[in-house]
Amino acid sequence: MNWQNNPFEYDISPLLSGLYYVRVRSGTREATFRIMKQ
Repeated sequence: MNWQNNPFEYDISPLLSGLYYVRVRSGTREATFRIMKQ
């Protein structure tokens, strides 16, 4: 994978207290995560 030709961006949105929603985009691919902070 060539990072120069395929930059990725992400944004983190706090949904609730201690719960975060992360969306990562790289080219045409997109991944979503839900992260719970303990």
